Amino acid sequence: MAAAPPGAVPPVVAPPVTLPGPPTWEELFAEPERVFSAPAVPYAVVSAAIFNSGDGPDVLLNKLERTALESPVILALVSDEDPGLITLLKNPRHFVGSLIRPTPLDGLIFGFSGPDARRLAAVHVPATVFENSAAFNVLDDAAAVRAGLQALLADQAFHPYVNVDTPGMTNSACKRGLVMPMEWNGRLARDFPYGIGLRAFYDLFLAPVPAAEAPLYQDVFTWWRHAATRAAAAGARVRSGLQVSTAQALPPAVRGDRDGWAQDQVEAILRPLRLAAPPLSSAAFETGMQLLRTDLAAHHAVREARELAQHADREAREDRRDAAQTFEGRFGTAKLEELLRLLGLESADDLPEILRALGRNKKKSDDALVLQMAIDNRAAAPASAANEYTKPTLSTHIIDLFRSFAWASTGELVSDGITPFNITFASEASARAVALRVTKLVAVESGSAAMSYADAETFMVD
Repeated sequence: MAAAPPGAVPPVVAPPVTLPGPPTWEELFAEPERVFSAPAVPYAVVSAAIFNSGDGPDVLLNKLERTALESPVILALVSDEDPGLITLLKNPRHFVGSLIRPTPLDGLIFGFSGPDARRLAAVHVPATVFENSAAFNVLDDAAAVRAGLQALLADQAFHPYVNVDTPGMTNSACKRGLVMPMEWNGRLARDFPYGIGLRAFYDLFLAPVPAAEAPLYQDVFTWWRHAATRAAAAGARVRSGLQVSTAQALPPAVRGDRDGWAQDQVEAILRPLRLAAPPLSSAAFETGMQLLRTDLAAHHAVREARELAQHADREAREDRRDAAQTFEGRFGTAKLEELLRLLGLESADDLPEILRALGRNKKKSDDALVLQMAIDNRAAAPASAANEYTKPTLSTHIIDLFRSFAWASTGELVSDGITPFNITFASEASARAVALRVTKLVAVESGSAAMSYADAETFMVD
């Protein structure tokens, strides 16, 4: 490359221009090669593959989606949600939801109407969009159909039903959906992002087609003639001959999943249209990091204050609950006095922690937790004869015995409180024997029976 002469003014390089707002479908159809690998498929190829194909509706619908992955596509149909309008759906996609939370939308195909990712509607595309309609009477001349539409009253949308004896009439069927020619996509996306009226479509797109090129768009003329004619036994505004059911009754949560997914899909399709942002300067990076640190510190302070307030509230609730219930209130005055006598204490405030915890509890599961902790703590003590393998197993029988405070006998050392380690309880047979001895002792003490030598040996206490 030759060097620039001295004093030459270097060329001015224009900075990259970033268009305002989100990318639009209009921009995509103006420069489809920036996104798609096959942006300019001849309409004859699309017509042969979809409109004039003999494949079943499901196969054609999947073929349409595959085509939409490589090329710009606009699907036209007459929906039951707005039958007076040709609904225009861009680049349909399969709905793919969460594997953890399946929805009724999984596997369905939706097309997108609207100008961009912020203003859009996801419309269900059923397989019936590519089935042949029932045959009905249609005028062969598109201009005659347009004249019939013009003659309708203001509140009517479709050409009147064509009688059998009407000249220039054919009884025929047609596929309910049509893929628009790609050369029309840009204007359709710009001027009619949601849909276009039947009359406006003919006036703006079909009427200007030169007679020599009309055979190239024969599919579009055929589809429009059927779409603009009402079916037999249908009211003037009720039904087009090609009407498709796209309406869905969805719960709000499922509708939200659909709308969020649709926005993500459209953003992913249109995102490559925007130029990359300019390089980030060191000063801007430092400023951004400082703002991020400030935001994180503020967020942490708010979260810490919230957690401290929650902890204080929880502690206050627990204190109120503990104050509302005591050992005496739960087990009665007689049990409290018996414990105070066994432990040599003056008041309930002097009870060991394990007994005060049982007094505060309200559920049996809480009692089991307290007793298990007592067993674990005693087994872990340095002077304990028990260990992790020989410590007692807490059973329902022990819990019931402990909660009832009705013991057969007690150990000698109870200064640390009554625990499962110093409770001795008898089997069912031994308990009956003890009860029998008590009955005999009561009879002897009351004077109704004499005590024999054997009775004295039975009631002897070591």
